[in-house]
Amino acid sequence: MVAKILATRVAGKITLPKQSGKLAGFACANVTVVATSKDLLPHAPNEFSQPKWVRTGKARMINGQCTYSINVPPNSAFYLSAGGQGRFACTSIGVSLTGSLGPMVVPFGTTRTANLVVAKVTCETLG
Repeated sequence: MVAKILATRVAGKITLPKQSGKLAGFACANVTVVATSKDLLPHAPNEFSQPKWVRTGKARMINGQCTYSINVPPNSAFYLSAGGQGRFACTSIGVSLTGSLGPMVVPFGTTRTANLVVAKVTCETLG
């Protein structure tokens, strides 16, 4: 109970346009929201750096609205992005968001609301 009260998180609604073609059944449950730290881990010269932390949250339909919630480290700047998954005729599914996606910071023990709008969902195939 104490952990739930002191949770630090980002949460919000997701506006998802209706899909057609190969992605006709793509819905809220097929979206994963990703919070990625602005700060990077140290790295050797000529190597790519990795974020200090990454957190994910699966979108859910609650009371007819697509929502997400991700616990994040307090007072640590991060960016939001999204991805798609599911059984579709796609090698990968891209989810493009619009709006302010960061960097944002959430103070300890609070929830920051960040509503997201999906601009486009793409179906990538090999070949």
